[in-house]
Amino acid sequence: MKLAINCLSINKKSALGVRTFLLSHLRQLPVISQGLADELELLFIVQGQGGLSTDIASTLRGVSTRVRVHILEVSGCSHSIMRVLYEQCVLPMRVRSFDTIYSINNANPLFLLGKSRSIITIHDLLPFKASARYGQLQKAYLRFFTKLCARRAKRVFTVSHFTKSEINELLAVTFEKISVFYNCLPYPFAEQKQDAEKYFLVVGGLNADKRVDLSLRGLSEFLRRNPESEVRMLIAGPDQGAQRQLEELVEVLGLSHAVSFLGQVSEVEKNQLLADCIAVTMMGRSEGFGIPVLEAMRFGKPSLVADAGALPEVAGKAGVVVKSPEDSGQVADGMQAIFEPRADWAALCRAEYARFGVSEASHAFWMELLQQQNLNG
Repeated sequence: MKLAINCLSINKKSALGVRTFLLSHLRQLPVISQGLADELELLFIVQGQGGLSTDIASTLRGVSTRVRVHILEVSGCSHSIMRVLYEQCVLPMRVRSFDTIYSINNANPLFLLGKSRSIITIHDLLPFKASARYGQLQKAYLRFFTKLCARRAKRVFTVSHFTKSEINELLAVTFEKISVFYNCLPYPFAEQKQDAEKYFLVVGGLNADKRVDLSLRGLSEFLRRNPESEVRMLIAGPDQGAQRQLEELVEVLGLSHAVSFLGQVSEVEKNQLLADCIAVTMMGRSEGFGIPVLEAMRFGKPSLVADAGALPEVAGKAGVVVKSPEDSGQVADGMQAIFEPRADWAALCRAEYARFGVSEASHAFWMELLQQQNLNG
């Protein structure tokens, strides 16, 4: 079988959750590939910058000799217009001999040559909502291509049952055509550290749709109620247009002593932050999944999440859901509930983390992507 994986939507500073989704499933391929009945040719189409090709090559080291891996680096696609032109006009020619063209995100060539089939992954449908992240032109483009690509695709993958329902409702794609594969982490549950530092942690790109301002306002109210508290908030993630406004809000709220912006951090640094924190806070407007919730869960740390998108679905019992996150008092209530726990968060996190077993999830993912008849057993 010949499988092309379209990764053009991933660059250095965006699509962080998409990148994690891809690499998590790729890490299981060396094991899964041992059961391949036939040879597999894999072609990854990536942007020439961002380091994704290096990550793919290192992740697939040790893959079965039955799998031949090629990486096509495309330069000049960092601008969205150039990417669309390449994706729709050039890419169909480059992959015309492949059985399946799988896009790690929602866009794929609309017109494929030969008998190639299209499979796409939709992580969320934020462009179809009142989102602050996109301009009008970009939103129109994303809506147009997402809808057309979803309807023309043979299968649509997504990362939560919440998003599956939205795809059915907003894109008129039948439930039978949609498969849910949760994000998962290729790491075992880590025992909770008893000497956690006194900080809440925000992880993710800093854009308006992440609503980090709601976490800051909640912290302000929490500290007003607890003036002797030394609780802080650390914010780790690249600026995607909102950092300046958030820094100004920190000044207005008088939180300069309690809030630190760390910028984008390495995996090692992020894991240390997760292991040492009280909890992760995530107030995203409409998250298709919410990977930081899962990352915190792995370390036995709860999450404080908005009652929005897939966040309650992912957090389960391993966190506190804020019904109205625009109410800073409710956010502060959630922080208080976590800071003075009446629950065994480590035990709850361990139980919830088991829902996201990487071996089972990745096996199902690759089985459907490669078609079951191409795998032994």
